[in-house]
Amino acid sequence: VDTDKSALKAKISEYKSPLGRIDLQTSDPKGAFYLSAPTDADGNTTDKMIDGKADTFYGSTWGAAVGYFHYWQVDLVDASALPEFEFAYITRANGNDSPTKIVVKGSKDGVEFSEIASLTSLPTNGGESYRSAKVDNSEGYLHIRFEVPSTKNNYHPGGKEEVTIALAEFALFKTEANYSDVDKYILSQVNEAQKVVDDENASQ
Repeated sequence: VDTDKSALKAKISEYKSPLGRIDLQTSDPKGAFYLSAPTDADGNTTDKMIDGKADTFYGSTWGAAVGYFHYWQVDLVDASALPEFEFAYITRANGNDSPTKIVVKGSKDGVEFSEIASLTSLPTNGGESYRSAKVDNSEGYLHIRFEVPSTKNNYHPGGKEEVTIALAEFALFKTEANYSDVDKYILSQVNEAQKVVDDENASQ
């Protein structure tokens, strides 16, 4: 009897990962799911958001008079592969510069952006997790921007739009809308297996 259900947990992880979480990357600007930010701080660059470590963080440069709200962005190669998505993040360990508002915007050309969603009631304590509801991308935007007009500290030495932001981790997730029928079937079985893992009375 597998009392700790370790084998089942491992199998759930194996199947759930490729169906859900998207592999973001910071090395190839022309590659799929390129994560970037125009105001990277020295040593606290965007790659820190996807290094799997809660004790490192991405931080935008304070005092940079850039003239716009700080943001991070994900560029897609094929927008049709992501008609909707969810995103998640973990706040910086000390909670500083945690977003209190995020405006999600989309663009087809990387120049003109349209608002997709505006989110508030976000976590601001250190090391807190957040996961969004589904965000629509049926317009086929190739560039998804996460703009932060306000934070816990609202520290803006460079001007009213220079609010500095920080996050320990960031992730983008596919939703059911992105799955084939086979994927959906696999996911349904994974979800059933998850129920067994969560059931304290289930012994196998």
